[in-house]
Amino acid sequence: MGGTDAGADLTDKVIKAAEIFGERPGNRDLVLLVIAPGIEGNRHLIEKILGKALKIGVEILEDMYGLPRIVRTFDIMIAPAGLSDISLMISSRVPGSLSPRKHFEQRENARTAPRIWEGIGSIEDPMDEKQIAATLIKTIITRPGQPPDIFDNAERAVSLIIRSIALIHDQGLDLDEYREKG
Repeated sequence: MGGTDAGADLTDKVIKAAEIFGERPGNRDLVLLVIAPGIEGNRHLIEKILGKALKIGVEILEDMYGLPRIVRTFDIMIAPAGLSDISLMISSRVPGSLSPRKHFEQRENARTAPRIWEGIGSIEDPMDEKQIAATLIKTIITRPGQPPDIFDNAERAVSLIIRSIALIHDQGLDLDEYREKG
């Protein structure tokens, strides 16, 4: 879970959602929320939230650059709907829920990403801790399959480029002539 200035309100809701999840029988000892606060200047926001009495374990990740390595140990992720968040979920093979911020790109990403991998859910109302908790529970219970091989798309793109260059070459053109013909 990110903890930047823009995500402080969301972090508070995610903590409440994790507490709801932790209240279910047998779940209390299963919940450890790891917060990656981003830049040091945002740490005070997280500490303010953590100053409250919490019903779950919470850890603050000190080394942001170790996040990709650490994420692989998680059972689930909650993150804004940025492309790097989605890529991290897929490449780490860790299911999660996207909680889009209010701008268009993240809302579009949150609609698109679940079609790429069923392990990615989208939270409609990121300020509703009950909805966040329900999404967490659904994702954990569902146990999604493996994500798509993200390198497969890169291989297909390279193959398409090679075929396109070969086709241009077969027409007796070089790339500049092909561009001019449009």
